Amino acid sequence: MFSLEIRFSNPTPVEEIRQLRSEGSSLAEVAERAGTTVAKVRRLVPKVDKAAQCRQQEETARAIDALPLTWGEKAKRWKEQTGQSGTTLWRVLQRMKPPD
Repeated sequence: MFSLEIRFSNPTPVEEIRQLRSEGSSLAEVAERAGTTVAKVRRLVPKVDKAAQCRQQEETARAIDALPLTWGEKAKRWKEQTGQSGTTLWRVLQRMKPPD
């Protein structure tokens, strides 16, 4: 005789994810608080206003770049605050440079 066991994963808290994201939490923060993955958060939450996101990234990048830290420390702080990689910090800083 065989026994069959079925397990269901916990349902993803969609409303909690939307609320956290609307409050400005990063994808990594939302995923951690909701107990899910960043990929699921991206699929569930519609794209945020791109211009607002760019402004927020630039403000954060300016604040971090102004600190007297090494690049590694700046990248670590960026990751902690935004959930994004150091490469993204570099790209944002390059985007903010005035044209030559």
